[in-house]
Amino acid sequence: MNLDKLLSRSHILGWELRAGIESFAHHSATALGLGVIDIAWSKGITTAAINQYGKIYLSNVADDAKINRALFTRYVGYVIHELLHRKYTDFSASLISGGYIDRLHNAVEDIWIERQGIKSGLLGNITSVLTDLIGGMVTQALDTVDDWSDPRQYPFALAVVGRRYAPTIPLAKGLKAIFSEASNRIDTCNNSHDTLAVAVWVLEQLQLPDNKPEDKPDDKGDGEGDEGEGEGEPGEPGEGEGDGQPGEGEASEGEAGEGEAQGGGEGAGEGKGQGEGDEGPEGDADGSGEGQPGEGETSEGEGQGNGHGDPIAQAPDAAPRRCPDRHQDSTQVEPRLDPGEARCRAEFDQSLILPEGYHLNEARRSMKYSIDCKMSAKLRAEVKRLFDNSGASEYQRGRRAGSLDTGKLQTIAAGNDKVFMRRQDIEGVDSAVVIMLDLSSSMDDYQKITFAVPACAALIETLMGAGVDVCVTAFADHASIIKPWSMPMRKALSILPRVSVYGGTEDCLALRHAHGLLLRHNARRRVCFALTDGDGQVKDAKAQVESGARLGITTIGVGILHTVSHVYPQSVRVDTLADLGNMIFKHIKLAA
Repeated sequence: MNLDKLLSRSHILGWELRAGIESFAHHSATALGLGVIDIAWSKGITTAAINQYGKIYLSNVADDAKINRALFTRYVGYVIHELLHRKYTDFSASLISGGYIDRLHNAVEDIWIERQGIKSGLLGNITSVLTDLIGGMVTQALDTVDDWSDPRQYPFALAVVGRRYAPTIPLAKGLKAIFSEASNRIDTCNNSHDTLAVAVWVLEQLQLPDNKPEDKPDDKGDGEGDEGEGEGEPGEPGEGEGDGQPGEGEASEGEAGEGEAQGGGEGAGEGKGQGEGDEGPEGDADGSGEGQPGEGETSEGEGQGNGHGDPIAQAPDAAPRRCPDRHQDSTQVEPRLDPGEARCRAEFDQSLILPEGYHLNEARRSMKYSIDCKMSAKLRAEVKRLFDNSGASEYQRGRRAGSLDTGKLQTIAAGNDKVFMRRQDIEGVDSAVVIMLDLSSSMDDYQKITFAVPACAALIETLMGAGVDVCVTAFADHASIIKPWSMPMRKALSILPRVSVYGGTEDCLALRHAHGLLLRHNARRRVCFALTDGDGQVKDAKAQVESGARLGITTIGVGILHTVSHVYPQSVRVDTLADLGNMIFKHIKLAA
């Protein structure tokens, strides 16, 4: 699908967005020398992502969702950003702890890959696209972030400042100098290991307290500081004694000496410590200190103990060392994507659509399943007439020009000059049908597949005989095309008996695949038949049927020894082979 044509429109539909993005991603990956990539349309993801195997994850949208140009442009930006990761990021350098350093590294890496892409001129308008992308992220963040001095926001702030083409945002005291130097260091990076070193340097400069900020907005913990009370960060499960740092959940500005720490994971965290000394990153200290503000509340406390500690050097104009507000989520470093009402609550993984013929068993050359479907000649003729694309002709009479209408000649004497007629051709309604054939393992039970195959064959033969374009797909755990639009009927009937039965029932995947084939077809009447024996992704499949209906696609469920009306409002149940043909074709008449 042509991306420029889509971008020229003020609004497009969800299925057009997916088709355009998939086409753009594959062509761009080829142009960048990145090889094959896959796209997974996820129901839950709120950002764009790519893994080391080249699979891009994007937020899914419903087929009939109305997408404006701004959202579509952002999707384009997300794809470019993730392809830059694919080209430049060394995933072996990434940490796997999921902690604060990972988020800092992600910010630095994002800055570096975009600079590399711009420097190399990989795409003609890459700077413009990336500028729009970060601009949208900043606009969204400015609307949602209340406290930019919260350390949870520092990784995102770094990602913005490092992009020299990004809008400005508020910065906590001391961050500007640190981030400016980090930006300069990024210019000297050659790979992802270098960007990790920059992220580590940034963390060292931030001088955050030992209870590093994490994304735990629902934490609720009551803890005691050094002889003080306050809500603290959640403690790690277990108990411990020693000279050193307080356990998580303790609230102390000075590091404590001997002490105990008890915590219950994400729940309450309680710590008590005694120590004297100068403030230091570790251990024995003589002196007293104030309790570090806990999460949500602050407290002060005194400590007593023995020992000495190394003081932390305070940089001029240092960034605030405060614990994060528990009511404020961090802003994601990666581009955030929320299509809002356009979101689809089902998954659609492009890699599960397999090449044509995948569900055919090449070793099964002889016909295993019969394709004979008993059906009256009268019913076949009726169906052919309903779907026939020949159109009709009629004459418009009572005109002053055209062919002479001899039946009106006698009215000339009465002064009637409208004695001519004109022929008008009425264009036939062109039709396209996709037949979905369920090949899940349960279709082997009670020989249900022996019902479905002849039914599919009869549909192919009758509809194609009426001039209808027909495509046949198969599905189980995956989906594929058995008969493409262009395959002749005789060849389709010869390969149909070689289908292989296996796996589960991914009917929502198959429905979206089938509807996509119909939406790309230029026929005015579009029909989908689902020949199936059972339930798959019931809720998602039903939503897909409804979405298709809003786009003008009629979906008919043909339940093989099973009722499927709870998914397909238009459906029929087939219990005997003798009734199979007549029952199915009565529903064809309704669809026509």
